[in-house]
Amino acid sequence: MGYSRTSRENTPVVETYKLENLSKDEILSFAKFASKFTEDLAHVNMWHDNWVDHPNTLPYLIYNSTRFANGNGQFFVLKIDGIVQAISGVHISSFDTNIALGGVRSWISPEYRAKMLIGHHLLPAQLQWAKDNNLKTIALTFNDYNKRLINYFKRSGMGVPKERNPNRLFYNGVYEVPFSINIQYTEQWAIYHKIDESYTPNWEKIKWSTQTA
Repeated sequence: MGYSRTSRENTPVVETYKLENLSKDEILSFAKFASKFTEDLAHVNMWHDNWVDHPNTLPYLIYNSTRFANGNGQFFVLKIDGIVQAISGVHISSFDTNIALGGVRSWISPEYRAKMLIGHHLLPAQLQWAKDNNLKTIALTFNDYNKRLINYFKRSGMGVPKERNPNRLFYNGVYEVPFSINIQYTEQWAIYHKIDESYTPNWEKIKWSTQTA
């Protein structure tokens, strides 16, 4: 059963699912499919034939780790006309239990890029998950190769600059961490949405340092 469903006459049916509503074969097939797009720097983390022994791969994170399990997180999948076309996860951060990290391991089929499908379907589901779990902030982090996307979020407000929908991420403003931070031993840049507008995370404690990385 879909988490959400959107369609109009003669347009594709777009459905958002939680991980548990899909078969394992569907996820593994999509991960293997995504790994074939070698022009994407993230392709190496999507699949390995022996993924059970490769913690960096998506299947390992989903099925062999607790990243998205036991109430710590949730993984969402977008189907278009019944076929998996996009994925993205959210989980509680290890450095502050008031913060959810969203947009984790996001990937969308090339033919559906630049259509804001993750922003309009998967990220709102992640925001709702964070609210349901009483978290105060949800953040998106970016590696060096894709941090240019931060300016897109700041300019467009997730593509809804005129319609401030409280179910959409960043409807109440985009906050940017003014320095790079250390996430999973990797230098990253972050923007965040305040669910509790009175709470400001202490990003200084995970500020990136070349001496300790």
